[in-house]
Amino acid sequence: MSMNGVTSTWGPDGLYAERSLSEEMIRATRSWFEGDFTLRDVREVAETLPQRRHVSLVVNNECNLNCTHCFLQLPALAKNRLTCEEWMRVLESSIPEDIGQYVIAGKEAFVGKTGPAVIEWLGDLRRQRPCVRTGLITNGTLLHKHQDLVRNAALSHMDISMDGCEPDHDAIRGEGAFARTKDNVRWAADLLGDRLFVTLTLQKRNINRIGEALRAFADLGVRSAGISPFEKLPYNDHSLALAPAELAEFFENLAEIGHFDLPHPMFIQADACVVEPLAMLAFMESRWFDLDAMQMDGTGFLYCRHHLPNGITLSFRFLPWPMTLESSVRVSADGEMLCVDDARHPRTYHLNSLANVRDFGFDFGAAFQAAKRHPRIGLLDRKYEAKMQPLIHAAYRRRIWSLRKPCISVPA
Repeated sequence: MSMNGVTSTWGPDGLYAERSLSEEMIRATRSWFEGDFTLRDVREVAETLPQRRHVSLVVNNECNLNCTHCFLQLPALAKNRLTCEEWMRVLESSIPEDIGQYVIAGKEAFVGKTGPAVIEWLGDLRRQRPCVRTGLITNGTLLHKHQDLVRNAALSHMDISMDGCEPDHDAIRGEGAFARTKDNVRWAADLLGDRLFVTLTLQKRNINRIGEALRAFADLGVRSAGISPFEKLPYNDHSLALAPAELAEFFENLAEIGHFDLPHPMFIQADACVVEPLAMLAFMESRWFDLDAMQMDGTGFLYCRHHLPNGITLSFRFLPWPMTLESSVRVSADGEMLCVDDARHPRTYHLNSLANVRDFGFDFGAAFQAAKRHPRIGLLDRKYEAKMQPLIHAAYRRRIWSLRKPCISVPA
């Protein structure tokens, strides 16, 4: 599953800030790594650069699959889910808030009536405001029932979640899941081209068969794929978790996909963000980490790209600090407004909610203004600075030291 529903949003060609602005962000990032900038200093620089708010929508708590790695698992269906009419009020009230992107992030959008209604609304919005980007994350099994809806919605991008070649996919999602999905992937790839992403959750089952997974995707017509590391939570399958050494080995061996025979070029995006800290730290100490080569996109992420011999463009999405509420917010099926740090822990949504749209007459803007004042935002930043930030700075120093050539003195 992509991070917080922040999918591979800007497509293979990206939507990058001007190079000079990206360089400004890189300078701020380096100053932060070296201890000359605080997190607040970096945020102040980021706020001056062109970014637009991202909103992810959890339109229901139901799914037709029972994937063992899923983080959106709940013990029971929510009892206070927003109705279609309430969602429409929330969405209509969000239009004046300069939202750059809406993404339907779950649980499975095509189960029930709410998801299709929101997709239709997004299509209407796109026709009125083509500059607004819209996206959808789905497991793909029900897509054939909603082809007209998806076609008319003119989505900017779609993510279909798959976990590798057929045996690996079915081991996670249930027997026959690959067969139920593949024709829908072909259809979506034909409709969207490189704006369709197949997203793979990297875990114990598939980590050594990434090449086979990419070939399986390419054979279905897929030209863009994402890799997002598994996160161990109290209620998903811990046997899928990867140790730091395995993640380091994954990045070390990733160059091998550049020699894999594929029917056409592909764009591969791998996440290396703080919400999956072990993977991010492994990336920072790998051969792929190159701060000078990075660019910033319209969501505030940094990207580092490499072109491999077989036509694969390998792009790493990098964000070493928590996203702000100004850049990304999640609205749950119950109307809770959450920041990214809390989005992957749905069983505590009610505890970590910054505001509920119900309490503000389903007015997105009013709820958002209240959420920005919530003390939890400052608490999360302080927790990050105390626990995670030192590990990130240490990883950066190790990477810099590893690049220094030894100085050998030659006697006269």
